Amino acid sequence: MKEIPAVLNKQNGYVALSLSGKGKVTVSYKTTWAQKISLSISLITLALLFSVKVIPYISKKILKK
Repeated sequence: MKEIPAVLNKQNGYVALSLSGKGKVTVSYKTTWAQKISLSISLITLALLFSVKVIPYISKKILKK
């Protein structure tokens, strides 16, 4: 695997690579702190929604039988 230098276009935020010949390009990035916080908030909200809405609904259905 060979690393190819990338150039950032400051006007649009795109990254440009100069390639020659055939091959495969793999791009990876690190998760930002904002993405981690967003995921945490989403998972907490989902867990709260499940515990407040779904569990009581299922409990009522079971108790009626």
